[in-house]
Amino acid sequence: MVRKRSTLPRIGRVLAAGTVLALCLTPIVASARSSPTTPAAAHAAPTDRRPTSSSAPVKGLRIDVPRSTDRGSVVVTGRTYARATVQITGGILPVVATAVADGTFRAEVLLRPNALNTLKAVSYVGTRPTASKTFAVRQRLNRPTGRLTGRVLDVASKAPVAGASVRYGNRRATTDPAGRFTLTRLPAGGVAATVRSAGRLSGLAVGEIANGAGEAGDVRVQKLAAPQRVGPNGASFSGPGWRVDIPAGALRGPPTS
Repeated sequence: MVRKRSTLPRIGRVLAAGTVLALCLTPIVASARSSPTTPAAAHAAPTDRRPTSSSAPVKGLRIDVPRSTDRGSVVVTGRTYARATVQITGGILPVVATAVADGTFRAEVLLRPNALNTLKAVSYVGTRPTASKTFAVRQRLNRPTGRLTGRVLDVASKAPVAGASVRYGNRRATTDPAGRFTLTRLPAGGVAATVRSAGRLSGLAVGEIANGAGEAGDVRVQKLAAPQRVGPNGASFSGPGWRVDIPAGALRGPPTS
């Protein structure tokens, strides 16, 4: 029998063998390219889809706030729906902030001194509440050195109210004959002191303590209304900034006061 010699040139036989070798090595090369140490692996791995500080608005509400502070107020930041309204309650006064186009918002909340303040943030799109978060911030007075000055006046006559009590935590002051007060040992940041005077509704002296001092301006307090008798025919009562209407038939029996 006569053996037929290959018609391929010698170099062709070498290439053919090399091709087989390359095919055998292909899975090894592919495996090496999928190694966790290569950039390709990062694309193959599951990605974290949570937005970062530079990403788009989130669906829901995220809050960033310290757990404690020695300031009189705390800055609350976060992210929610674009253009949403965020209302925060639980501090001395409710606060409303509006999220910008990327969903971020910022609000400063006045805290009750030396207390754990439980705050609640609610995000609204239009008038519909869409998300809420409850969180706590502890205010610690430590050894503050700030002072707050102001004046207490009657809301109607604008006359000074002497002898009114102004209190922030365990810090107290009393207004002088001109209605002026100075409250000391207050923390930096926003503060709100309670103003009380016999026979009047209470008020708030609100100010910002910066560089050791702050000004609350004029605090106007309202006298309590005198007792009124109301019968079955009803009545209307009013004063500076308020009005009460009691319709006929709302009360039964003899007039009451």
